[in-house]
Amino acid sequence: MRPGTNDMTETRKYRLNPEAEILPLDTSLEEQMYQLRIGDLRYRINENALVLLRQFDEEQAEEELDRALKNTQAVGLNANGLKDFFLQKRILISESPPPGQKPLSNKHPLALRLSLVSQRRLRPFTSRLAILFMPRIALCLTTFIVLSHALFLYYAYPLLHSLPSVGQWQWIMVLTACYGIMVVHELGHSSACTHYGAHHDDIGIGIYFIYPVLYANVTDCWRLPRTQRMVVDIAGIYFQLVASSICSVLWLHNHQPVMLLIVCSSLATAIVNLNPFLRLDGYWLLTDITALPSLHRSNQELWRYWWIKLRRNDRAARRPEFFSASPWIKTAFVAYSICSLSFFGFFFGRLIILLVPYLIHQVPRTLALILSMVAAHQFDAKLVSAIFSMTGLSITSFGVLMMAKRPVRRVFQLVHGICIKRFVAPDPKTVKELQVH
Repeated sequence: MRPGTNDMTETRKYRLNPEAEILPLDTSLEEQMYQLRIGDLRYRINENALVLLRQFDEEQAEEELDRALKNTQAVGLNANGLKDFFLQKRILISESPPPGQKPLSNKHPLALRLSLVSQRRLRPFTSRLAILFMPRIALCLTTFIVLSHALFLYYAYPLLHSLPSVGQWQWIMVLTACYGIMVVHELGHSSACTHYGAHHDDIGIGIYFIYPVLYANVTDCWRLPRTQRMVVDIAGIYFQLVASSICSVLWLHNHQPVMLLIVCSSLATAIVNLNPFLRLDGYWLLTDITALPSLHRSNQELWRYWWIKLRRNDRAARRPEFFSASPWIKTAFVAYSICSLSFFGFFFGRLIILLVPYLIHQVPRTLALILSMVAAHQFDAKLVSAIFSMTGLSITSFGVLMMAKRPVRRVFQLVHGICIKRFVAPDPKTVKELQVH
């Protein structure tokens, strides 16, 4: 029973969540946008939603909320949908929330995540490392990066065709150093936030698609102008290349194979991080260059719009938000969208053709090897190697399952919807409600 429908029920009152923080959002869209933050959650709102929410700085009755929603021109949401959104996300709160109401959580790009270093422990380091973003120091370090890597590539290029073979312990040193450099990479993002006065959170490890990755929580950088956000985006690669430059100088001095492999791995990782199609540094950098709030969401809006237009259902075609941007941004984004579709088609195609059969064959085989060695009391380096291999295979398998979860659910919903429309006669009231929503 909804409150207010019974004389014995007290009218519920709502107000803006005291934890909510509303800040301007620097975008290239025609309409002024704002970001609304509640804890770690962040929502994008327009001018109309801002005006509506400001009416609830003081507590108001539910009837006032319903009246304000009906008088507000909310883009893409009707009054009922906007009200449910505000209440479920705890943007508007009541002293007596409806029973059973649970706030919805934002989808996180990482399938699994674990905090490694807390913000409290990071703060002493990032506050000192922020000095590396001073213009003169940054210019000197950039020059050092360019010169050291140029010399490295000049002298190491003949060796890159056949990398030197190293022993097991040397490989352990290489892997340890590479993960250490990746921690430095994440410190770069956090230190850039500190330099510009934004808040940074913890550094952790997670699984993105099928890959284990380190991450730095720097969501608060959205409060910054986009030119400063671009510095935060590239700061990880900046710190990583500084560390790689030191290793380059050491290799030029002693020509140790371990240093050669460390520098090559660091450069390869930096190039991969510039990929603009995955949510890596290149994606966020392109997001801030174009000043579009979300490239992936705009991408989905564009393909949905073209699909509806192709079916000649112009009434249902919602104009993509980025159409209000400048012509060069629209042109660049359409090209990006086509390249993104090609990339993911190639990525998932190779995944299905090569990786899935390999996992199906290799996981049982490695597990059987581990069990047989344990049964034979063979506790040596070969067993440790097999366990590491099994761990990597398990993480990869988990990533593949998490990737397949969403497409399979979408296909099931599509088939279910087609079957309902085809075999079940709809109720007129239900159809009317669906058209409203």
